[in-house]
Amino acid sequence: MGQSLRVRPDRDGRVKIRHVRHPESFPMRYPNRAAAPVELQTKTRLKQARRNLAAGQAPVAHYWQGHTWVALYDPASTVPMRAARAPSPAQAAALAAGRALAGTRPCAICRTRTAIEWLERYGCCDACRENVAREKRDDAARCLHVTANEWLAADPLFIDTETTGLDLRAAIVEIAILDRAGAVLIDTLVRPAMPIPAAATEIHGITDADVAGAPDWTTIGPQVVNLLAGRLLIAHNGAFDERLLYQTSRSHGVTLPALRVECTMELLNGWAGRWLNLADAALMLGAGAPATRHRACADAEQCRQIVLAAARAAPVSTQT
Repeated sequence: MGQSLRVRPDRDGRVKIRHVRHPESFPMRYPNRAAAPVELQTKTRLKQARRNLAAGQAPVAHYWQGHTWVALYDPASTVPMRAARAPSPAQAAALAAGRALAGTRPCAICRTRTAIEWLERYGCCDACRENVAREKRDDAARCLHVTANEWLAADPLFIDTETTGLDLRAAIVEIAILDRAGAVLIDTLVRPAMPIPAAATEIHGITDADVAGAPDWTTIGPQVVNLLAGRLLIAHNGAFDERLLYQTSRSHGVTLPALRVECTMELLNGWAGRWLNLADAALMLGAGAPATRHRACADAEQCRQIVLAAARAAPVSTQT
């Protein structure tokens, strides 16, 4: 059996019996799998070959895997497994259904099985993602409609400016202010204290010759101050027009009161999901297009028409 009994008394005279294994019974140990005989197999490989260990079968060798010793067995001493039984139709159907679910999990909203990669990227299935996007667009459309009516209820003024440029030294060369009904309260060229750059002229078409006989801001500024005092102003890209009003007034010694400016560009961005120029905004809202663009009065009127169109009815959902 590869073992013998060794009787050895201890210091107190008591006898201890030890089982001693002979050296030839120790399994061989190999430094790695490649060094072990190919015919020897692990339990995993034996199961794949549908073989079971015989009763009491011990490993004949071990190899070092890097963190533990792996047992190897002699396949000749193993016994074959029982022949696999074919699955019943119900079992086969259940297996097929389970395999079809591999790589999927339920959508968090509708519970429809969806590819895991898609859910990890978007959080829900494609149909629910579209429904969520549509609900957001509809909410933004309702917000646009409500806000436009709130603005009109405040009896606002619509304003637009054309300038010498976009930087912090730019000045107004044309300004138009309209009331809610579309009456023109101011529509005038303004003579700046600097030449109009060619790049600005390419946009609005206003030249130095056009403004040579126009009033400067020291004349126009006080009129603007009187009109704007305590009124809600609406402009497309309102932050720019507000900055140019303060910038031009400051450079001419005109004191401008605190302004309340609302911006149709920002409002439409929440609905359309992108920044829209006046022409695109008018097209999407069915507000018509102006005969001329980048002139103060025409752009102020276009801004007014956009607000009126949004106030009449909530816009239809749009795919951005």
